Amino acid sequence: MGFLNFNSPKLREIKEKIPRSIREAVKSNILVRGRAGKMMDKPFMQEEDINMVSKVLEAFKPKNCLEWGSGGSTIYFPQKHSFIEKWVSIESNPNWYKEVLKKKPEKVDMKLMRGDDYAFGILKDKTGFDFILIDGMERERCMCIASLLLRDKGICILHDTWRKNYQTYFPVFKYWKKLTEGSLKSENGLCIFTNESREKLDII
Repeated sequence: MGFLNFNSPKLREIKEKIPRSIREAVKSNILVRGRAGKMMDKPFMQEEDINMVSKVLEAFKPKNCLEWGSGGSTIYFPQKHSFIEKWVSIESNPNWYKEVLKKKPEKVDMKLMRGDDYAFGILKDKTGFDFILIDGMERERCMCIASLLLRDKGICILHDTWRKNYQTYFPVFKYWKKLTEGSLKSENGLCIFTNESREKLDII
């Protein structure tokens, strides 16, 4: 049997009816058994979104970064942008964590966190971040935590912003701006957030 296409119309319909926690667990286990290595060549995003994240990184040049949801982004962005000094990546699936750990750059600090620790565990770190990418489980809770963890001039990017349940949580940040479109057909979509000023987002 070939690799399962998670973006087929039929599976997208099914995905909407299954809790995200179950979808992510099934998906990452399949990826680990199948094409895990190849799936980490690039972030699991549309090319437009990959390029936009890179554009944001180049514009703000963050040094200390946080990511919820390990994978291609964990390897790709820290390697591509030399100004990044530390990239903390939080993952909930043990099998997927082990696969990413094999390929991660030296500047990446991988953290396996499950249950409530997935969203809240990073608070124990007591350090702020210049850049946060939310692209994993429990994104609503992660957005709330990210708003607290951003340094004064920090920025946050949320992936898959086409989902209406994520949009409800946009106001946990003071300011936000849409970067790319997303839809049920194409999924994806990016928004950028900050607590500093609206003018900061106009750079992009």
